[in-house]
Amino acid sequence: MFLRDVTVYLDPGPETHRRLGIAATLAKAHDACLTGVDLSAAVSSRVGFRAARGALRAAFQAKASEMGIRSIYREVDVDAIEDGDPRCAASDLIVVTRGDGRDGSSPSADLPERLLMTAGAPILVLPRGWEGSGPVGRRPIVAWDGSGEATRAAHDALPLLRRSERTSVFVFEDDSDGNAAGLHVFAAHLRRHEVPTVVIGQRSGPHGRATPALLAHVEAEGGDLIVAGAYGHPRVAERLFGGATRELLAGAPVPLLMSH
Repeated sequence: MFLRDVTVYLDPGPETHRRLGIAATLAKAHDACLTGVDLSAAVSSRVGFRAARGALRAAFQAKASEMGIRSIYREVDVDAIEDGDPRCAASDLIVVTRGDGRDGSSPSADLPERLLMTAGAPILVLPRGWEGSGPVGRRPIVAWDGSGEATRAAHDALPLLRRSERTSVFVFEDDSDGNAAGLHVFAAHLRRHEVPTVVIGQRSGPHGRATPALLAHVEAEGGDLIVAGAYGHPRVAERLFGGATRELLAGAPVPLLMSH
C-alpha cells in the first residue's frame, strides 16, 4: 500500500494555492506523481477567468518543478464527475477543499461529496483556510466503529499512518452497544503495518453524540488529520457512528480523509 498517484482538483478560487501546496508536499514525500485536474472551464466564461486558466496551469507547473515531482495536467468539466471521473481510477489519494457556495469562483460547492460517492478512492478534504504547520498526518485520529467503511478508510490511510508520530484510534462506545469489541484487534493490526498506534476509548451515555466527542478528542490530542469511513448514498453523505458524515464534511477543523 503506497501513494504513487496523488490527484488535486484546481480552480481559480482562493483556496487553490493552499491545496496545491499540500498535495505537492504529499507527492514529494511519497515519491508520487501529481495530477492536477483543472475545473476552471466551468467558470471561465461565466465570471471572466479565461486568463486565470493559463495562470492556473502555470502555477501548477511551477509548483511541480519547484518540488521536483512528476506531474500531469488535465482539464475536465465538473459535471463529468457526476458519472465518475476516470482520473480517479488512477488515484491513490484525491485532494480537495471543503466547498463554499458563497465563493463564485468555485465550480462546485459539493465537489467533495460528489467525489466521495463516485471516485472509489480516498478523499482528503481540507478545511477552508487550512495552512497547517507541516506535512498532514503527523498525529492522525482514526475514527473506529468496527464497520467496513471505517476499516477501508484506515487501510486507505496506511501510507500516511505509517509516517505519523503516533496514531490514535478513537471509538465511540454507546452504553447500549459493543462498538469497541474489536478495537484492540484492529489496533494490533495497525501496529503490524508499522503504524505507531495509541488506543483511545470514549464512552458516552445512550443519548451521546459521537461527532462532538470525536472533535473534542482531536483537539485534546492535537490531531492534524481525521480518518473516517463515509456512510451514505450518491450526493447524500449521511451517517457516521449514528451521527452525521455531513457534520465532518461541513465542519472538521483539520484535514479529513474519508473513503466510501
